[in-house]
This record gives sequence, structure tokens and C-alpha cells, in this order.
Amino acid sequence: MKTIFLSIYEYLASRYREWSPALSLYLLISIIMQVLYRVRILTMIRESYADFRSLGFMDYMSLFGRTDAVTTLLILAILLLIFMAAGPFRKTGLVLASAFTLVQCVALVLGMDFFRVYETTYQKSFWTDENNSALGEMFISILSETSLRFWVFLFILTVLLIMFYRLFVRTYDERGMAHIMNTTPSTVPARTAMMFPGAAALVLAALALFTGGDKGLKSMADRFPGMDAKKSTVALREFAMSPLYNLALERQAPETGPAADKTAGSTGPFTYRFNTDSLENSDRYDEIDLIPRGRRYNIILFFFESTAARYIDLDINGRAVTPVWRRLRENSLSAKNHYANFPLSANAMLSIMTSAYDHPSKDLIIQKHSNIGLTSLSQVLKDRGYRTCVIHPGDLRYAGQKRFLKYRKFDRIIDYNDLKDIPPYNYKVGWGLDERSMIEPSVAFMKEKREAPFFMVYIPVNPHHPYAIPGKEFNITGDIPVNADYKTKNWLNYVNSLHYADAALGALVDRLEKEGLMENTLLFLFADHGEAFYEHAKNYNHPFFLYEDNVHVPFLVYNRKLIKKAHQYRGISRHIDIMPSILDILDIRGPAEQEGISFFGPHRGQMALLHTYWKDDYMAIRDGKWKYIRRMKEGFEELYDIEKDPGEKINLAAGNADLVSTYRSHVLKAREHKLAYYNIMLKKESSPALKKRSAAKNALNKNRKAAERKEL
Repeated sequence: MKTIFLSIYEYLASRYREWSPALSLYLLISIIMQVLYRVRILTMIRESYADFRSLGFMDYMSLFGRTDAVTTLLILAILLLIFMAAGPFRKTGLVLASAFTLVQCVALVLGMDFFRVYETTYQKSFWTDENNSALGEMFISILSETSLRFWVFLFILTVLLIMFYRLFVRTYDERGMAHIMNTTPSTVPARTAMMFPGAAALVLAALALFTGGDKGLKSMADRFPGMDAKKSTVALREFAMSPLYNLALERQAPETGPAADKTAGSTGPFTYRFNTDSLENSDRYDEIDLIPRGRRYNIILFFFESTAARYIDLDINGRAVTPVWRRLRENSLSAKNHYANFPLSANAMLSIMTSAYDHPSKDLIIQKHSNIGLTSLSQVLKDRGYRTCVIHPGDLRYAGQKRFLKYRKFDRIIDYNDLKDIPPYNYKVGWGLDERSMIEPSVAFMKEKREAPFFMVYIPVNPHHPYAIPGKEFNITGDIPVNADYKTKNWLNYVNSLHYADAALGALVDRLEKEGLMENTLLFLFADHGEAFYEHAKNYNHPFFLYEDNVHVPFLVYNRKLIKKAHQYRGISRHIDIMPSILDILDIRGPAEQEGISFFGPHRGQMALLHTYWKDDYMAIRDGKWKYIRRMKEGFEELYDIEKDPGEKINLAAGNADLVSTYRSHVLKAREHKLAYYNIMLKKESSPALKKRSAAKNALNKNRKAAERKEL
């Protein structure tokens, strides 16, 4: 037995001696790349965060030391395993080690670009099941954000690794690396190569044991008094993360309900429609009688994409960015304070089509539970003789939208695959075809059976990221300077894409007016969510936070025959109110489970209950002049006076403890309500056909098992 172990030891030792030069070099490349990554990240931290400009490299190292040490130890172990397993197959070992090192380097360089864009380290929570349903579109968006630095780094790294690979292959093939190194007058190179991995492992183990930790984070956070201690601790923790560690070792914490709040009390027996009457005021709103009730109006829902309310009145170079929105507003009832309950297209569809809140977890109801027993607006209208159609120039499989819509009694569901062969607008613009590709097929549907009213849903693509336009005629900003920073370029590209989307909306409305299809039609026009451009740290795109740029969106109801001049609803309205308001105008009783109210009817002033859970879990309330935001896991709270501080720059939470406590209690009650709501709704199946298929499947399984028993 001793002889066997000795033989194994001698074999492994000889392999280690032979491979130690290559092992040392590849390990050294990994360490150098991680150091370069940290230097670059520290530079970006100082550029993006005024509160952390005094952060030194040694202080930063004390934060990331443990994470990077563990990551590098794992890299060393994998490289050692590759070389030892390769044995005499030298080329195989070098190819695998080179590929593994290249993957690390690409991940780190991509991590630099990710931090540049999102001002934090990549974490697994940034990637969701929704992303998996649109990999092609995600790739387009990722490519649009990669910098020249990324491609230069990638080229240099690839060339270097190819050179090292060829050098080692030639050296091993000719005489053997160990022999080459031992022919020199000194054996120092060979000894150094053999000792370096072991010495590095000892240093890394010490760093892993004695650096980092929450205690160090909290003491470091106290050194930056310009930021709330909890918020500072969260930021420093994310700065200390490594994209390599997060990809390989990060474990996402299981979702749990919020901690019990002693001030919340019992919610009592469950009832639909969570009470959102204003806590800030007792305002009452009278019935709005602009539109006669009880007629069989045609209904159009237009989900305008990624637009915060403030952009509607934006001018660039003396020109309106959204002239069509402004024109339609002159014959509309518009809402000054309309809110997306969740800043994400999939959840906007849920709230608007069913008057339901999102699920309090990260699960998208329309993706995970497409057949949920919620009654949608399309189902209600279809049962009353309406013709129903939804049209989208992109792929409706994204986030399970197509599956969800198939259970909602739509006569026709039209998306990219149906439109891509219909000229002249069948070319890609961003994530889908030109918006104008929707016009002709939708007009044809509306004209098919004029004796029956129609319910038409438009879901355009732009100005969604990557902020595309089909031609220079939609460039309202002028040429973008070559030396403009990426934030400025992205914003200018967005403004141009917004201008294009507005023009496409105008082309549609003009065509409908020309065909006489707007005479008895109510157009409900709204943005599904907003779009942010660093108005707050890390707030880019839309789903990550609940600031005004993410959730405060434009909304109007248009019909120039019925509404002769501009009217404005000054209360707070929400996406969940759209379905009840439409049914109220049509004089149709809504389903019991709807959570919204009709803003056309008499009502108390409302609060907007807001939620997002893409990377982090936030809940918020907009009530009167107040905006309350809570980061659920850490309990960090913000309170803003929107009337005096529309940019949400001055956090008043510390000086308004009673008000914060009241809103906190309401937020926690709301989460309990959502959980109870979906405990009920998820038990329902929306489709008799689904029940029939389920019964058939159960019968088939039963027969199969019976046949198996008979064979036995």
C-alpha cells in the first residue's frame, strides 16, 4: 500500500514539476487581470460617487481582499486540476488552460463595462428568467453598451494567450520545459515556478481569513458621513464584490416575507381591493362626465414604451420631442400624476389588463402562471360581443406574454413572426420591426366587421433600449459629438428614439382618423413605465428603482369628437385603475378581484402603491405630496416632498419619523395583502380548455400506469 501511495505521489510530483511554469504563468495572468480590474473600478467609484472620492486603494483592498482571495484560490485549484488531469496530453492541457483564462479575462473586462453602465458590480440577481426568454434581444442590448476599451482589451488578451500557448507548445514539444529551465547555470527559474503557486496559495488563504467582513464594512461606512450609513454599507458591499466570484460562487438568498411590523396589526378577513385611500389628505373627486356612459365604444390601449412623464414637455433645439402626444392632449383627459405600479413591461401588462398588482416575489405572473384565473379586460369585452386583437412588432414570447394573452380571449395575436414578411416596414429597429408595421394589419382587423365594436391593444417596441431609430429623419438632437461621454450619448439616442416612436404613434392616429375609425373610439394612451438616466446613483434603464423617472408616466384618454379641449385629472392614478375606468365608461360591472378604481367615478384621493424587484426589493408609496421608498431587505428608507423636490434629492425620512412609520406599516400590510390575494388567485384556472387538457393528461397517465401494472 505504501508503495502505491509513493508511486502516486511521485507521478503527481513529476507532473507538477513539468507543468509548474505554465501553471505559474496562467495564475499570474489571472492575478494581474484582477488587480487591473480593481484599479479601474476604484477609478469609476471616485468618478461616479462624490461621497467616495476619498476612498484609497488600501482601504478598498481591505474590502475586496477576502472575495478576490477566495476567487483566486478557486482559479488556482481549477488550473491545477486541468494540468494534472491533462497528464502527457500537453496541447490539451494548454488549450483548456488558455480557454479558461480567456473566459476569466473576458468576464473581468465585461465586468468593467457593466460597472461603467450600472455603477455597481455584476450580480446574478441582474439576470432573471425574463432575460432568458429574449436572449437575442439581450445580446443586442449588451453589444450596444460595450465600449471600445472592451474590444481593445479582448483583442490584446486573445493575442497574448495565443502567443503563450504557442510558446509553451513549442517548448514542450522540443525539449520539455523542465529540461529547458535546468540547462541554465542556475535552477532559480525552475524553483520559482514550482514555489510560486504554493506561496500564492498561502498569501491568498491569509487574505481570505483576515480581510473583509461586515464589521469592516460598517466601520468603513462610518467614514463617509455624507451618505446614510445603511446606504453606504450596501454600496461598499457591492463595490467589494467580484464578477468572477458572483458568477461562480454567489448564492442568492431565498426570498422571505417581510419582517413582522408591530405597528401593522392584523389585516383581518381578506377582501379584494387593498385600501389605498390617501393617508395625507381627505380630498374627494367628483364624477367626470366628459364621456357619455353606457355606449359601446371601441377601445384602444396603446402601451407607449419606456417614457417618463417629464419627457412629454421636453424641447430639443427648439422642437418638441413628442409633438403628437402634445397634439392629442388638446382633445384629451390627461392625468398629471399617473404611476406604473411596477416599472416593467410584463407587470404593466398584468396591471392594465387585469387591474391586479404584481406578485411580491421576483416571479412574473404572466410568465410563471400564464393561465392564472384573473379576469382580463379582453375577456370581459369579448363576452359582450367585442372583437379583440393585440399587435406587437417584436416577439411576444418575451416574458411569457404570448402564453398569457392566449388565455385572455383574443381573436387575434399578431407579433414579429406575422409582420416580418409584410412590406414596407418589415425591417428591424431595436428589439422589433418598425412601429409603423402595426398600422395596416390593425386597420384591416378593425374594418372587418364594423357592426361589432373592437378592442385593440398596441404594444410598440421603441424607445426601449438600445434606443434605435430607422433613419436620420428622426434625429432631433443633431449629430452626437464623437467625444461625448457614454451617458450623454445614450440619453441623446433615447431622445431620438422617443421622437421616432411619437411620430409612429402620429402616423397610426392619422390613419385611424382618415378611415373614420376614431369616431366612436376611446384611445387610452400611456407609458408602460419610465426610463432613468443616472438622475440617482445606479439608476439607469427602468426596473431597478422607484424614483419618479422610473414610475411617473404620461397618461391620457383621447377622442377629439367627445373631448373638445384639454382636461386634466389632478389626483393620483395608477395602471390598476385603467381597466375599472374603461368598464365604468362602458357601464359594465368589473370582476370582484380588480384592485383599482374608476377615476371617472366619484372617489377619495388615492395613493399609488409601487414595487420593483429586479435586482433588489423596493416598495414605495406616492401619496399627495409625499413619496416614501423602502428597500425591503436592509430597511433603508427615503421620504421626499415631491412638490418641493421633484428630483427626489433631499431625503426627509430622518425628520419625519411618525410619517415614515405610518407608510412603513402600510407597505408591509400591502405585501401581506398581495400574498393573500395570489394564494387565492393561483388556485384558479382561467381556461376550460386547460382543465380539459389537464383531465386528459391525468387520464392518459392513469391508463399508462394501469398498462405497466398489467405487464408486470
